[in-house]
Amino acid sequence: IRFFAGGSLMAIDVGAGAIDRATTLTGSAYTVIGLDNSANATGTIDTVEVWVETGYTITGFRAGLFFLVSGTTYQCRSSTASLGDVVGGSKQTFTGLSLSVTTGDYIGYYGNIARVSQDTTGFAGILYVAGEYIDVNDSTSYATLADDAISLYGTGTEAGGAGGAPVCVVMMMAKKRG
Repeated sequence: IRFFAGGSLMAIDVGAGAIDRATTLTGSAYTVIGLDNSANATGTIDTVEVWVETGYTITGFRAGLFFLVSGTTYQCRSSTASLGDVVGGSKQTFTGLSLSVTTGDYIGYYGNIARVSQDTTGFAGILYVAGEYIDVNDSTSYATLADDAISLYGTGTEAGGAGGAPVCVVMMMAKKRG
């Protein structure tokens, strides 16, 4: 007897799309978290997309996933090492990442300047704090810009299972001899 199990794992996404938006957050050395589109499943983020304002380069760009501790305090669950310099003017994509994500997490970034493309109306908001708070387990209180969105987006795959590959189970039944 054979039983086939399988199916696809859910695609995970987190963050607003990495597109050219109306403005940018200005400032130096900020950790910024986008509150749009929290992670829809638990698993791994393997791709991050970002759009930096034309004419700027973020050096030491890092991406991370954050969760609410309480009030305005958020903690970093997982993060990348520096992904290098991100040159503005187009969507930049980083693949081959392995960021742990849990349902409800938010995506954020850190860099030497805060010039990721941003909208200021019609969105869930962004959180920001001066300084680098993107190491795993870093926790701090953030200020809020209500209605804003940043162009930072992550995708990956839900945890568990064997993906879309079928699993074959063979059962053998022995006849008891009398």
